[in-house]
Amino acid sequence: MDEVKALPENYRPEVTEPVLDMYLGLLVPLLELDERNHIPVTLTVSGAVIYGELISYDVWKSEWVKLLQESTQGAGVDVLAKFPQSVDDVRQELVDAGELHVLKSPPRFVHLRDVSILGGSHSTTINHRLWRGRLAEVSGWSLGTPSW
Repeated sequence: MDEVKALPENYRPEVTEPVLDMYLGLLVPLLELDERNHIPVTLTVSGAVIYGELISYDVWKSEWVKLLQESTQGAGVDVLAKFPQSVDDVRQELVDAGELHVLKSPPRFVHLRDVSILGGSHSTTINHRLWRGRLAEVSGWSLGTPSW
């Protein structure tokens, strides 16, 4: 029988966090300087190709409200339209009360407008006006959008 080897006594598993791309992590905050800033990009996320205009959080939030008002009906539209600002307000209240500490860190999300998503086979394209994704999930990117 094969002898079973034990792990060294001081062994500790290493947790590896996703490494953010420094260039993309710096490009995203530059868009925040002026809401007119936008740039076409192509991202690879979990095997899917996602492309569109990289926009700031504030532009995404504003366009999200417009999209919601155009595409949703009923009494809850006004409440839903105020949702992004409500989240920002609560976050700021927690910061002001000292209950939430905000560190100057790289952005955590990326926002796109006029988005196309190509699945694994690239035979199906899904189009959306807006998309928000975790920056840490982006495994590759390029400036510009594909031309076929």
